[in-house]
Amino acid sequence: MRGRTQREIGIQVGVSQVAVCRILGRIEDRLLATLHRERVRYLTRHYARAEHVYAQAQEGWDRSCAEQQRRTQRRTTTGKDGSIEHTAMSVVTETQPGDPRFLREQLRALAEQREAFQLDALDWVQISTTLEGDPALPPEEEER
Repeated sequence: MRGRTQREIGIQVGVSQVAVCRILGRIEDRLLATLHRERVRYLTRHYARAEHVYAQAQEGWDRSCAEQQRRTQRRTTTGKDGSIEHTAMSVVTETQPGDPRFLREQLRALAEQREAFQLDALDWVQISTTLEGDPALPPEEEER
């Protein structure tokens, strides 16, 4: 029926042009609802994957910042014939600076989420102003 008017379709099917318009409207509504559901599913999956990457990067960062122990052992011999031997051991615990590659992965995961949810396109000043004036929100405590 492509390329035909609603009236021509109605005549061929045996219904009025108004009925064809309503039927096409319902079909369009169903298609839009299906597309919306699919987009929500995609965004949900994408969000879960990005959250997983973010959590894994956080765990890697935490591991890279963990304290690390370094053990040293030193042997000394005393006596002219080398018969007396002393062993000194020391354990040094050092805080590690962390591996910045994990932080880059976290930033990448956050950037993917911002892009997927189109957060950069939002007017954050307007949203903030709207929320501050929302009477449904609890008032902030006054500073003393």
